[in-house]
Amino acid sequence: MSTIRRWTALLVIPLVCLSLATSAGAITAAPDDQALSATSLRAPSADGGAKVDGVVRRQVEAEGATDFWVVLRSEADLSGADDLAAKAAKSRFVRRTEIQHAEKSQAALRALLTLEDVKYEAFWISNAILVRHGDRTLVDKIAARPEVASIKADTPVKLPEPVKGTA
Repeated sequence: MSTIRRWTALLVIPLVCLSLATSAGAITAAPDDQALSATSLRAPSADGGAKVDGVVRRQVEAEGATDFWVVLRSEADLSGADDLAAKAAKSRFVRRTEIQHAEKSQAALRALLTLEDVKYEAFWISNAILVRHGDRTLVDKIAARPEVASIKADTPVKLPEPVKGTA
């Protein structure tokens, strides 16, 4: 794994976790089996139904609509960063490339969400979109799209209790 990919992974996981925690409005404890992991965000799937997390399906059936994450299949090509010598130049390259890739790969899905008058928040660093209050029809439309890797529940992240320092 290249240094750039390692750094990107180290940055993505905390940012996604932070955005999940803050988007919930309040941080609540989640059962250990529902904890978010980086691998769970990128689980690709062949057909639309298999792309959708069972938790999302259950929430939509029970409540009529729910918040959920749409993870897109493609990833930015960061190989060009290996040719750059300075750390700052590599960082700028990775950020610019990730943003440009997310804008292109998310464009059609963003257009659909805007057309459907659905609130959403796009995340370039993980190439994912947090959809607010999506119903079953919307979940099915999104799952049928070829650029979508998975649809995951907006599950609260369990944070450890702060430990008092000894100074």
